Amino acid sequence: MADLGLTGIDVDRDTGQVRLHHRAPGGGEIPMDFRTEESMGTHAWFAFLGPLLVVLDSGTALLVDELDSSLHPALAAEVVRLFQDPASNPHGSQLVFTTHDATLLGNAVLDRPLDRDQVWITTKRRSGETELYALIDAKPRKEENLERGYLRGRYGGVPRITAGEITRELSRREATA
Repeated sequence: MADLGLTGIDVDRDTGQVRLHHRAPGGGEIPMDFRTEESMGTHAWFAFLGPLLVVLDSGTALLVDELDSSLHPALAAEVVRLFQDPASNPHGSQLVFTTHDATLLGNAVLDRPLDRDQVWITTKRRSGETELYALIDAKPRKEENLERGYLRGRYGGVPRITAGEITRELSRREATA
């Protein structure tokens, strides 16, 4: 269902070796060794899938640092929707996660999987301290494009850097070396 192109899985009971079978061009399957031939995204999805299913079955909370790490934004949005849908989350499990994926705030591409009152933002103060505050404290309008507003710095939580600043600094240092 995660559109990994999988048609099956084999586990060698003696060695524990896992082989995922993928659709092959023109039909058929191609077996691939999980440890050495699969992508980081496939590894991330399988590592995440076990805890995800356990939490949905038990009605507990899942804490995830960097939900978007090695997951496509559409797949991350589907994970959020799993927790919001009573059919897939009948026990009221909770998902608490960090992310840099601003598309989860958008409404055009991913149908805004997060509501304004579900988002908290962190910002680094000049003193080095991190501040955590609710997005609704920034008073975004109900139909405002949250993704655009966030990326433009309207709510805070974005790095204080201008376009090309790193390149200019590297060039300046190279010129003085």
